[in-house]
Amino acid sequence: MLFALETVGEHIIAELLTQNRQDVVEKLWTKQAAKYTTSNSKYSPSKLAALYAIELLHNKDE
Repeated sequence: MLFALETVGEHIIAELLTQNRQDVVEKLWTKQAAKYTTSNSKYSPSKLAALYAIELLHNKDE
């Protein structure tokens, strides 16, 4: 479970940069993944980038 939470941010960024399948991103972005990524974003730039990408996706900003 820790591995999945640790890699979800990178998976989301890769998905948005390559095939941009928003349904896959929404499936990956669970409440638990959001909580984990938010709480660890100050320690990991990739998690902060994932939060930024999710925010842009939700605001429909391509």
